[in-house]
Amino acid sequence: MNQFDTLAENIDKTKRIRDRRIALFYLCFEKKKALEAVKFLNFDARTTGIIKDAHELLDPMYFLGNKYELKKFVAKVGADRYEYLNGLSKAQRIVYDMHETKIFSRHYLMEEIKMNGEPIFIEDLAIDGNDIIAAQIAEGEQVGEILAALQNLVIREPNLNTKKDLMKHAGRYSKKWNKSMSAFQTLYIKIKGTGIR
Repeated sequence: MNQFDTLAENIDKTKRIRDRRIALFYLCFEKKKALEAVKFLNFDARTTGIIKDAHELLDPMYFLGNKYELKKFVAKVGADRYEYLNGLSKAQRIVYDMHETKIFSRHYLMEEIKMNGEPIFIEDLAIDGNDIIAAQIAEGEQVGEILAALQNLVIREPNLNTKKDLMKHAGRYSKKWNKSMSAFQTLYIKIKGTGIR
């Protein structure tokens, strides 16, 4: 029995959630053909997005092996897209009678993350851009770069999500950023002076 036949036979075992069912249907086809069909049928941007997410993100999510990887994934795709993909993976398990270990593992990891109040998003940081600017650590686009670096730091080490620790690391990141920019500018000036284009 092929994938489509299995889906047709077992689809009624899943909840009647449109986004999941349409994604399950298009997962029966290879990504290129599925997206060509979606484009030909002129689906709205939202529907196109969920089908594309199903093809591009479902497998990477399946192979998440630990809490750090899960938090990085959620930070990248966002909470809503993660919830959609998680629900889709549950429906896929039911349709194809797949093992549920990975789903349970993600569930318990996410419960632990929530219970511990572990930060995932920039908004979860104990500081924000205003703190960095007020401390004269950075300004402009550098503030965003520093916040992204701090986000990655606390995803790996959630115990560092305190104002004191983050401000200290923000200062270090600023110095590294300025040093890198200075080196880049020096190189640019040297190249410009040689006339190389």
